Amino acid sequence: MKPGRRGFLGGAIGLAVASGRVRPALAAGEAQDGTGERLAQAYIAPTMREFQRAAGALRETLDRMCRMSGPWRAEGLEEGFRALVSAWSRIAFLRFGPLLRENRHERICFWPDPRGVMLRQIRPFVQGAQAVDDLKAHSVAVQGLPALEYVLYTGKGPLAAGGAAGDQALCRYAAAIAGNVADIAGALWQAWRPQGDYARDFARPGPANAFYRNDNEVLTETLKALSAGLRFEADVKLRTALTTQQAKARPRILPFWRSGLALFAQAEAALGLAAFHEVAGFAREPGWLARGLDHELRQSAGLLRAREGQELRMGEDADLYRELTLVVLKLDNARRMVDENLAPELGVGLGFNALDGD
Repeated sequence: MKPGRRGFLGGAIGLAVASGRVRPALAAGEAQDGTGERLAQAYIAPTMREFQRAAGALRETLDRMCRMSGPWRAEGLEEGFRALVSAWSRIAFLRFGPLLRENRHERICFWPDPRGVMLRQIRPFVQGAQAVDDLKAHSVAVQGLPALEYVLYTGKGPLAAGGAAGDQALCRYAAAIAGNVADIAGALWQAWRPQGDYARDFARPGPANAFYRNDNEVLTETLKALSAGLRFEADVKLRTALTTQQAKARPRILPFWRSGLALFAQAEAALGLAAFHEVAGFAREPGWLARGLDHELRQSAGLLRAREGQELRMGEDADLYRELTLVVLKLDNARRMVDENLAPELGVGLGFNALDGD
């Protein structure tokens, strides 16, 4: 199917409603061909490892830069931040287990932030009036990637236009954030590495397992993560930025807009969701459904990557606004395929997910 609105309306929506049958729920002991084990070993562990490596590399780059006197020498810094954003985007939807412990998700990426909490709370750190020795003891808003992006790309930051003065307070704060993220990434890797405690529980459900008593519970966790991830990318990010009228579009609410990585991050998220779904290899997923879901995610990523690095002039660029609206529709359709087709085929009831309120 060729990319475009006609292909989307005529193909994928048709796929999503083509199957009316609902499979019975799986028996508690019915095998799922190791879905949890495949995901833990072939998707989650490698992506957590990449996140740890990217965070560690950026910490080393910033530590080295902070030790230098004089103007910034920011070689590798922009590439390092891009790599970290990429790695984070491919795991951010795994909102269960280790990523939710100790407020890790919010500490890595405090977003959305409609009240501008981060901008208010980082001022003492940017000005050098607040020590950065124990950043994790402070608000989650000052600890993660949005704060790091602001420090790097705004004002006198090393990647800002004309920001070459070598402000040591900024450098120390940026290095502290990178170190904090690297520490969290290390804890995530320890939990999900081969033979890590949580990886073992996810891969081998059973009556003695503290988290997953059977394969159905692993499947439910998996599909909730997939569904919530799709909803977050479509609704919380893009639909909120696009609003209902082009003239009222708000591109600067998107994460990573300052660095020009907003659409890149969303493309990486879509590719991560596609790979997660592919690796899962659900035994009872019909071929038409697997192909349709993969199609929607990879076409979304392609549309986003085609606009990567461009200024987000949603309010003025009608073509951009139209293409991003199409991405929202594709991600919406992918989520409906998960909720209305895939979950019933696997006998799973999704219920609440990580994005639902109390």
